[in-house]
Amino acid sequence: MPNETAYRVVVIDDDPDIAEEVCETLELAKFASVYAQSAEHACEILAGGSDIGPIVVDYHMPGANGIELMQLLRSKTQRPLAFIMLT
Repeated sequence: MPNETAYRVVVIDDDPDIAEEVCETLELAKFASVYAQSAEHACEILAGGSDIGPIVVDYHMPGANGIELMQLLRSKTQRPLAFIMLT
């Protein structure tokens, strides 16, 4: 089934099982999604695509919490970013 949105939702979570569930739920609702398992991977995704939409980020992550991760991602791009935080 073709995707009906013009952008992808980025899901950032260190737990692949939770990330998979979030991505599956988004795709059932006809949102394309991409999983990033770390801040570094999320930065690569942001650098590589102009079709990035909202970013779903877990609060509890190793190395940096979700708020720190949001600040890092905002500092790495010139475009506005929208976040949804999971705890």
